[in-house]
Parts: sequence; structure tokens; C-alpha cells
Amino acid sequence: MVIETNALYAYQAAAGVFLDRAITASQDMDVLWDVRTKLSFAMDEGVKPENFMDILRKVNKTFDFYGKQKYRVVNQKGYMIDLLKTVPPDIFSKERNQMGGPDDIVAIEVMNLHWLLSSPKFEHIVIGDDGLPAKMLVPDPRDPKHERENAHKRAVRLRSWSPLSLKAQPHSGSGLTCGLKWPFSRGSYVLG
Repeated sequence: MVIETNALYAYQAAAGVFLDRAITASQDMDVLWDVRTKLSFAMDEGVKPENFMDILRKVNKTFDFYGKQKYRVVNQKGYMIDLLKTVPPDIFSKERNQMGGPDDIVAIEVMNLHWLLSSPKFEHIVIGDDGLPAKMLVPDPRDPKHERENAHKRAVRLRSWSPLSLKAQPHSGSGLTCGLKWPFSRGSYVLG
């Protein structure tokens, strides 16, 4: 599941709007891996990747590990991808941290993301910069639990909001405060 700023691409496509490039601009992508299920990708026939790194290198051959950080890869242009997973429910739980073999990306454990894995998902077709469509799975922005979890982050941002500026403020992945009318909703929702 794609989380943070890149999820905005799915939300804007569903709403039929284009957000300012300053809002959607990002030099990284965070992928939250649910170790309970298999990760699936749409690939060309005959392509059988052995691991997550193989998949990324099909997109861009220059992806390689970022220094000694085995959870982060970076390409020649500086675009980074982080593979995240939740911390196991207890200290005795043993979960996978790699999709493939020993040369694959190792997922970094992040606390307090269990709710995000359990929350409703939102899937939509997005159009890439190359003009090709892709299906993107992201957190559903209409989920009330998602709203509660991010309410404190929005409150901090809203304190610095100026009524003279109607342009949304870019921030590090905690959501975009705006009132977009979704074609399939009953009102305006906060994206995030």
C-alpha cells in the first residue's frame, strides 16, 4: 500500500482534480507492506521477479541501496523508495522482513501503523508521468479512524494556517487539509 504524499495521486484522480505540483511533489515513496498477505504487482507476461528489488529495477535499472540502509533504495536521479512494515504485535512474534532472498530490501519496522493496515483501503487508477495507467492502493481518506489518528497533526498545521492564503501547505505526509467533493461521497473529506 502506498502511503504518505504519493497517495495524493489516487485521491486527485478519484476526485477528478489536479492538485498543485508543489503539494504532490515528492522525492520519495513509502510502501507499507502487510506481511500477512502477498504483495502483488501487474507485470508484463514472462516477467517473474524474484524479489522487490527486481521489480524496482524493471522500472528503473539504477535503483540500488542507499548506503547501508537496506530498507531504502535510491535511483540515479535521487528518488528514494522505503519499504515499511508494522512492529510485530509482541516481542516473541517472528515475521518476515524481506519479500525475496538475502539481496532484497529489508523492511524497516515502524510503530503505530497497525491501524493503517486494518483500515479500509482505496484503490484507483492513476496516470504516471510517462502517461501510462497504474492501479494504486492507498488508505481510504474517508475512514473515520484515519481522521481521528491524524486530527492532532492537522490541528498543529491549522495553527500556522493563514486565511489570506488559500493554497494548501505541503507537509511531510500527514495529509492534505482541503475540502474536495468526491463524486461518490456525501460531503467533503480531509485527505490524508
